[in-house]
Amino acid sequence: MDYQRIINKRIYELCAEHDMSITKLAIAANVRPSTLHSAMLSKPNRHPKLEIIHRIAFVFEMTLAEFFDFPEMEQLIVDYFYQLDAPTKR
Repeated sequence: MDYQRIINKRIYELCAEHDMSITKLAIAANVRPSTLHSAMLSKPNRHPKLEIIHRIAFVFEMTLAEFFDFPEMEQLIVDYFYQLDAPTKR
């Protein structure tokens, strides 16, 4: 899984936990609903920017650190650093 999908999944999960739609979340985060919906599309290079993620975290009364602290993100980071340490074939 990549960062885009993991971040989007996190946002959808938080919305479900708080019984909130993406549109309601956008309004609460002071983001145009169309902007958030567009950022959530599973297209290449489409993901919420850090400022929007910060606003989303605030709506859920979380810090950015808390927003990014979940198992899928931790695994992605571990996998990323494992790839950096893996010897390259020549």
